[in-house]
Formats: sequence, structure tokens, C-alpha cells
Amino acid sequence: MRARWIVMGTVLAGAALVGSACDGDGNDGSTSGGPSRSTTAGPAGAGGMTGAGGAGGMEPGSGGMGGSVGHAETPCGGYCARLSALHVCPNGVHACRDTCEAATRLAPWCQSAADALYRCLGSAAAGSFQCSEGTVSTNEGVCAAERAALVACHYEGPATGLPDMTEDCQLHCDAAASLPCADADCMQHCLESTSPPATCNGARAMLVRCFAKEPASTYECMGGQPPQPNGIACLVPSAIATACRGTAHPRVESR
Repeated sequence: MRARWIVMGTVLAGAALVGSACDGDGNDGSTSGGPSRSTTAGPAGAGGMTGAGGAGGMEPGSGGMGGSVGHAETPCGGYCARLSALHVCPNGVHACRDTCEAATRLAPWCQSAADALYRCLGSAAAGSFQCSEGTVSTNEGVCAAERAALVACHYEGPATGLPDMTEDCQLHCDAAASLPCADADCMQHCLESTSPPATCNGARAMLVRCFAKEPASTYECMGGQPPQPNGIACLVPSAIATACRGTAHPRVESR
């Protein structure tokens, strides 16, 4: 259970790091993250990372309030308005709602699970939150069921299934094709890794979706792994994929 909390913390906190970065999910690239701390980084607000990139989970990591939150009728807006009303990290960064929405775009197929979590956090008791070094954290146990549902969706996709990943895989494989470490069977492996029989197929899909948005000029060979983009654009989905593999998350049998 603790692993899931770490996972939640890193992802949304990571979204704050990446800003409104990538939307997508993964392929076969190596993704590694560092260790994370125990409290879950506050819901996707604008802030810093409470758990350093390692466990890659997704909890709305909000770095503090300070700017306009607006759109309180949306789950992200309601969450950010709640933090603002409670004066949690009042001197933090100003983009709570934008960062929250960027975090949900990492896996658009998990939108309903993300909305459920933000609605829960938006009505959580004042004592549910704390501020550490300018970053909002949520105490362990708060909205636990909603967090677990979002982590499960990130790891294995929604109960209704992932979208067709053919276009994302094609874009990713085309971008990697010219490099000496390119996978000759990239399309097959990409599609297999994002299909239900594969463990962590949801996390892989997230990473592939992100890779597919990056230009071919950013791809490079890294440590004997298939090509992937350099830089931090896909850091958050990479951390989620790493966390999923590290926790040996079981597939939900009802799916």
C-alpha cells in the first residue's frame, strides 16, 4: 500500500516539474527514477517534487497556491481553490490549476479516475494537507481509495481498455528508426507492450504517448536500450513506468 502512495506523490508532483509537459505514455525505453519520500506530494498544483522522481506515482502534486486558481467548478479548480482557501503554501508557485490539468493529460484515458481523486481532495479536511519547503503534501490515508484507483489506471489502463496505440507507436518508431540502436521490431514490441496481456501496459502507453510527441532530433541511444528522447519532457511517465515495474503491480482480474 505504501508503494502506491509513493507512486501517487511522484507523478503529480512530477507534473509540476515538467510544467504542462507531455501527455503520453510509454514504450520500451529504459525509465528509472530515484527514491521517493512517504507523504504524497500535494495534488497537481504548481509546485515542486515531494518525492524525487523515483516511484513515479500520481498524486496531484501541487507546489503551492499564490496565483489565480479559477474554474473552481472543475475537479482541478475545486482542489486548487480548496488549497487557496486553506492558505496551504501561500508563497508557492502560481499555476496550481494549470499543473493539475497537465498532470491529468499524462493519461487522458484515466480522466475519470483523476477527476474522482481531485474531487475527493477538494473536499478533504484542512488537516489533510501540509506544506514542506513550498510544496503541498497530502497525509497518507487521505482519499486512499481514489488514489489506488488512479494508480491502477495508470499502471494497467482503464477497465474499458486503452485507446488504439498504433499511431503513437508509429510516430515513436519512425523517430527512432535512423539510430544504430533502433529496434528492428519496434512496432510489434511497442504494440505488444501497450496491450492488456503485458504487465504495466497502461504505464507503457503513457510513456509511448509522450515519446510520440517528441521530435526525432531529441532521440538518442542510451545505455544499450532502444532509442528514446533525451531531456525531461517524459520524466513523469518514465517514473510511473519504473514504479509499476518495481512494485510488480498485479492486473485487476475483473478486467
